[in-house]
Amino acid sequence: MAATTTAAPSISCSGSSTGEALIVAVVFSSGDLGDVGRHAVAAALEYPASLIQQVRVLSSDPASLRESHWKCGCDGQHSFCEADLARLQLIPVDITTASAVASLTQHLQVVNAVISCLGNRQPFHDDCVAKKGTLQILRAITGHLRCHQQQEQQQESKGSPPLPALIMLSSVGIADDWPPMEWSREGQRLQGFFRTICWQQYQDLTGAELAVYQVAQTCPEWSFLIVRSVILEESTKPETAWYVQNTKYKDHPRADLAKMDCARFMVQQAVQPSLRRRAVVLGGAPVVEESTDGVGVYQKDSITTCPTG
Repeated sequence: MAATTTAAPSISCSGSSTGEALIVAVVFSSGDLGDVGRHAVAAALEYPASLIQQVRVLSSDPASLRESHWKCGCDGQHSFCEADLARLQLIPVDITTASAVASLTQHLQVVNAVISCLGNRQPFHDDCVAKKGTLQILRAITGHLRCHQQQEQQQESKGSPPLPALIMLSSVGIADDWPPMEWSREGQRLQGFFRTICWQQYQDLTGAELAVYQVAQTCPEWSFLIVRSVILEESTKPETAWYVQNTKYKDHPRADLAKMDCARFMVQQAVQPSLRRRAVVLGGAPVVEESTDGVGVYQKDSITTCPTG
């Protein structure tokens, strides 16, 4: 990826054209990808209210945010202060039910971006809801699109709500990224999992990505980003740094990534989108040399960092 170090994001860079602070929705399930969803809530709250005024959490288990340990390498325990809670709206939604579309349609009104963290890559974990949940989200978003089109026809689009962008978490190895992590042994192991005990999870995530591309073909103005994450180890500590692979087989990130760093990248793309209508492989920032004290020195022209507000 080209050398980039981001500055503090501008609210005008996202779906809001009015200069108002953003409303971000986070949808998550259980599993390793769902864990990133919880971190996305915390990452969104790192931004000041002048940038993100509200975070809407849609999940079958929003109460899991009250847990202090989020299966991650973050220092300390997770908690929310009173100011954070004032910006949070917790909305219980079973993403797999028929009634979910009505709830999503209602709660995605005036939302600027939807961060979706559905599905998982864990063997014997049955919560494979990425395809079904993504279809529900897309039905709600396309419902808003029809509203936009009708208002444009009536020349009343000036006051219409924003069409929510979608930033969706997926996995390396899905669709045209096969084989996963071609540069590492971890990728070879993931290939084996996807071909055997994680075949259901692979098919689920593949279906979710396909659904997004199908909607994108009919909505050329709609903004989406699919984030194909490398391994999300519980022990990996966040660095507020990551690497976006530019060309498969030619450059590569580190094979592990902290859940919080993945979340921060997704929120950054919601607030200050620089990648649109594509899928990217996201991994840890590579270490190319070691200092004398054993502290890694990053390859500086490959790192994208995110402000914490």
